[in-house]
Amino acid sequence: MVAGAATSNSKLSLTLPSDREIVLARDFNAPRRLVFEAWTKREHVMQWWAGCDDNALTVCEIDLQVGGAWHFVVRGPDGQEYPFKGVYREILAPERLVHTQIFDVEPYARSEALVSVIFEDVGGRTRLTHIEKSDFS
Repeated sequence: MVAGAATSNSKLSLTLPSDREIVLARDFNAPRRLVFEAWTKREHVMQWWAGCDDNALTVCEIDLQVGGAWHFVVRGPDGQEYPFKGVYREILAPERLVHTQIFDVEPYARSEALVSVIFEDVGGRTRLTHIEKSDFS
């Protein structure tokens, strides 16, 4: 996200509705258009997707269209690389983003998760809900 443009005073909520589903929710002090862009524009994704400060996102390819692919590679502090990829299934800007997600390392590359990200306008703020359903066996 653009540095300083969106902050969060709320805590992250995590629920496990089933053995194969994770739901994360958090409110951001930013309009949903900006939060949606943080998930869909390379220059913003590069700033946050790798997680912590010790990791780096070294590959960030986004073909933002239904059927388009995304490919990210995170490099850990030890130099190890962790590739992720997926395909966009639904794009309803700035309300909803649905894509597949694969951790592209064997044996995990055989399993695919379906990720739905919902961007809800809450009085000028944004409630982001991230739902991940996996087929991991």
